[in-house]
Amino acid sequence: MNIKRSLKVSFLGISLLLFSPALLFGQSEKGAIIGTVTDTNGAIVPGATVTVTNLATNTSQTYTTNSDGIYTAPFLNPTTYKVSATAPSFGTVVNDNVVVSVGSRVRLDLQLPSGQVKENVVVMDTASLVQTDSASIGQTIDNKTITELPSASRNIYSFLLLNSNVTQPAGGNGPAFRLETGGSFAIAGTRPSSVTFKIDGLSNTDPAFGTPTITPSLDAVQEVQFASNTYSAEFEGIGQVNIATKSGTAGFHGSAFDFGQNDFFQPRDPRAPKDKTGKPGKNRLRFNQFGASIGGPIWLPRFGEGGPVFFNKDRTFFFFSYEGLRANSKTLGFARVPTAAQRTGDFSANLGACATTSGGVTVPLLNPNGTPSGNCVRVGQIFDPLTTIPNPAFNASQAVSVLNPQFIRQPFPNNQIPTTRLDPLALGLINFQLPQENLPGQLNNFIGPAGAVRDYNQYAIRIDHKISDRNSIFGRFAIQNNLSFSQPVINLQSKNVQGKGRVFSATWTHIFSPTLVNEFRIGYIRGIYGDSIDEFDPASVGFANVGLKTLPRIFLSPENVNYGGFSASVLNEIQNTYQLADNVSLSRGSHAFKFGFKGDHNRFRNGEFGGSNGTGTFSGIYTVAYNGLTANNSNALADFLLGRAQTSALSIPVPAYLRNTPWAVYVQDDWKFRPRVTLNIGLRYELHQPYHELGKGGYTIDPANGGSLLVADPEVARLANDPRVVCCTDPGVTPTDKTDFAPRVGIAFQPFKDSRTVIRAGYGIFYADMTQFPVWSSYTHLIRPNFNPPVGDYRTLGAPLSNLFPTSSFVPGGFGLISFPSGVPPAILGNKPIIDAGGALGTRGAGSQHTPYSQEWSAGVQRELRRNMVLEINYVGGNGKNLPTQWIINQPTASPVPIDFTSTDPAANPYLRRPLSNFSLGSFVIANILQSRYNGVSVKVDKRFSNGYSFLSTYTYSKSIDNGSELFAIGNTFNIISDNRNINRDRGDSTFDLPHRLVTSGIFEFPFGKGKRFLNRGGLVDKLIGGWRLSGVFTLQSGFPFTPLIRNRFAHTGYALATERGDLVGAPYLTGAEWDAAVKAWKDNGARLFFVRPGAIDINYAQGTFGNIPRNFFRAPYGRHLDLSLAKTVRFGENTRFELRVDMFEVTREVLHSPNIASSVSANNLLTNPVVGSIPPRSAFFVPYTLQLGGKFIF
Repeated sequence: MNIKRSLKVSFLGISLLLFSPALLFGQSEKGAIIGTVTDTNGAIVPGATVTVTNLATNTSQTYTTNSDGIYTAPFLNPTTYKVSATAPSFGTVVNDNVVVSVGSRVRLDLQLPSGQVKENVVVMDTASLVQTDSASIGQTIDNKTITELPSASRNIYSFLLLNSNVTQPAGGNGPAFRLETGGSFAIAGTRPSSVTFKIDGLSNTDPAFGTPTITPSLDAVQEVQFASNTYSAEFEGIGQVNIATKSGTAGFHGSAFDFGQNDFFQPRDPRAPKDKTGKPGKNRLRFNQFGASIGGPIWLPRFGEGGPVFFNKDRTFFFFSYEGLRANSKTLGFARVPTAAQRTGDFSANLGACATTSGGVTVPLLNPNGTPSGNCVRVGQIFDPLTTIPNPAFNASQAVSVLNPQFIRQPFPNNQIPTTRLDPLALGLINFQLPQENLPGQLNNFIGPAGAVRDYNQYAIRIDHKISDRNSIFGRFAIQNNLSFSQPVINLQSKNVQGKGRVFSATWTHIFSPTLVNEFRIGYIRGIYGDSIDEFDPASVGFANVGLKTLPRIFLSPENVNYGGFSASVLNEIQNTYQLADNVSLSRGSHAFKFGFKGDHNRFRNGEFGGSNGTGTFSGIYTVAYNGLTANNSNALADFLLGRAQTSALSIPVPAYLRNTPWAVYVQDDWKFRPRVTLNIGLRYELHQPYHELGKGGYTIDPANGGSLLVADPEVARLANDPRVVCCTDPGVTPTDKTDFAPRVGIAFQPFKDSRTVIRAGYGIFYADMTQFPVWSSYTHLIRPNFNPPVGDYRTLGAPLSNLFPTSSFVPGGFGLISFPSGVPPAILGNKPIIDAGGALGTRGAGSQHTPYSQEWSAGVQRELRRNMVLEINYVGGNGKNLPTQWIINQPTASPVPIDFTSTDPAANPYLRRPLSNFSLGSFVIANILQSRYNGVSVKVDKRFSNGYSFLSTYTYSKSIDNGSELFAIGNTFNIISDNRNINRDRGDSTFDLPHRLVTSGIFEFPFGKGKRFLNRGGLVDKLIGGWRLSGVFTLQSGFPFTPLIRNRFAHTGYALATERGDLVGAPYLTGAEWDAAVKAWKDNGARLFFVRPGAIDINYAQGTFGNIPRNFFRAPYGRHLDLSLAKTVRFGENTRFELRVDMFEVTREVLHSPNIASSVSANNLLTNPVVGSIPPRSAFFVPYTLQLGGKFIF
């Protein structure tokens, strides 16, 4: 076929197929074998018969070469195949060791012997590991690797970290709300929530968080593959993780296993109280993971002439697996509790140095007549709110400041609150809930047991059936029930989590002809995810109107300290996802087409109960000297002891019922342009339909003319009776982005004839579904009860502790988003109430809702160094666009003047600096407006198992930059934009950025015993020295970045969560000698270790600024990690063996160089605290090695 005709076939084919109404649906995890059949002279052989046989099941399928001598065997399960080829007048050639991996395109060119050769010509060489027909970049991990490498959790997704371009920051949205996710994974600079998870080609993704719905047992997995850059148009998502499960075989095979961890094998914790032996105790550890699997043929009874017989034993196969986990573990956790003195109102030990202004001027202590007393206001000094008076010496011609305060108050004598002034409810809560400190002098001054009890069960069954030579089907159904019960350091401050998953998938493969094959799929996912809390009657200690059966949250805001009940999300979600997909494979000449369609229908019921127990916020404003002076935790705790909350909040749960139906079509052409050149050309179109709520919930913002609220329900507009509330939007509220075309192109070029080297390059656009978690609450209905509490200021009490949630503040069902904010005179607002839009959905005018996507490109080379060993060097680049964030659309500009909500001066009153005059300060939209950039170079050597060993060694040098690494928290970074008027102020290293990462893993079988190189004999010798295996995983990487910050201090924007980072002064880190001395003092003398040089952060940065330190500027020390496994295998015949193994995790017991030490840095909302940028003393850490014993019977 000439080039001009080939181009027409490729591009016209793509255009016609993509928009053909006859297209069915599509995604496939399966692999393919492709190749060219020639004679001994190299001439192509059209019409040759190629037979592909699954060696596990002995089932075969026949294909025919086309006019160019090319054959394609698509939709093959990952396993080992025998491939034979023959033609009239020719002999037969056979290769019986062709390994097909997940999503791979294995090239196997076959040369037919002449017809004079009567016996089959058997080719012993395996197919080359280099990818000669694809530009995609990723990693496939086989069953031997995942079952023989050490794994503390035996979680299939944890093996993604074997590749160096995958990073795992601590925390994240998914692990906080989902069990068995394996953690948060960022693949080549992508956000963790952008990763797509699949099992057997169909979705296994929970759209709420972008996490797996279920986690298959390792013994049920054939292979797992992740792809960072896949240039086939059939794949969706920015990063893909695809699991291929095991199927039954012609003979019965299976396993039974038990892995256990117990504190009997663990070291003692030097921090723990002494036990009866007089030695420090051990942390409780009980961990058992057990299960079994079996697979084989199904013999179905048939009754007829001649009596009952069995049939289909060579056509129908099953595989069943069960896995359970029982774990009960406790370690030691830390908390910050009031000292013994503070419990009595004595804060004398908290007096610090003189407070200063941002310019370094000492703040004077004023007499009641306004004159300087000769003393200064000291950090940690508490003042009596009952002494608040107007400042007689106030200079009205000058701006209000801490040097010219409008109101003043006097300190408590000796920095002690009289016991008669202490609130009895505060004392009761402290005595009931908070233990006495046992680490005096430490920021987190209490250490106590904390842990969880876990109970997991999972069942899965898969059935494969070959109906005929042209038709085969398989189906799989899995059930997962996981429960985790938390045991917090402080009672009532944690939640319990459940994760129930049901995943069904079925596939029908039909061969229309040797060159046309169709694969039809259906799937169903049901997820029941729920949080619960340990119940307690709040009325028993004096709290009324609390929505949950627990204590209200007591929030000491200056340093983010929480007491009372659990204070975060208590989410309940039910997911039902219905899937329909189809792939068509069509071979025409040198073109291998693949096209199809994919459609999902999602149904959710979400309810959020977090916050329904209420929150009392104690800001320290009532015991600080002057308005505008920064309060610290002493002031906030004093406010609490006095029973003075600045404000309270309480959420009233309203469920949301969401629906959407996203779909996609694609066409792909893998064109063998030249014998050594393959072009991958594809185009994908995706329609990411916005959710709609059954009750017409949801709203968005039109920013024109001061802003208006656009709602979906006409009843909302009627009840609001306000021209600024406008009906009606589309049911989905946000417009559908109909421009999501995703072209993909790749090239694979073999520069030499030996096929051992391939140069590859590619470019593509990849879209990501918007995760449901950040938007579902925006669809809750606006007609609902509300709680509108008063908000206090320097002079006015917000809410007494004894009546945090007054009945008068509850507003019955109606539209409650329009009101006058507390503390702001109506005249300031032109006597017009304002709209509080907390969580509007973005639109083109107020936060783009274009679909998140990434442009990705790569170039690299693969070289087969020797049989089963490949060297791969790749450059990968990516440019993320339209990434979602919580955009505070109405955040005022910064001002050097301290906030005064009563002032008519815009410089002092943020309400007079709002961009949208009709909306509150905290109004925000879920907006797709952020960007990211990634560049990385990876070097990888992959030695597949042969000759008794395998290894994978991979190194990545990369840089990932963004202005927000996830929608909410991840790592040690708070992901709310600091300055929403200038989002590039937050441009910095991604929270998951690791410039250097090296991972080496390997399996080594000792060469002794029967079938080995040395002492190759059976009997006692083999029993003693044969069958030993050593495996391990070693990781060496850069430290994660972190960001010291404080909220709403000097920028004076009025938005409570606006983050400020201070100014950098001099070198950010200690010198080498200083560092060595600091580490020694940290280890030996109980000193904190500062990752940030003390004094490097100027906390007296200019008023009206956010500080000049970039986001994620600082970085923790490098991390390293080593896990090892030693196993002994005893064989009982050819196919039966027993394996006894011991795994050791955290072999080197890293603390300072723990990969996630950044999560221990004092940073979040602690900018002004003396410990900022440091970790606790070495004695506060206990990192034990963990021994795991395992036994496994395999047959």
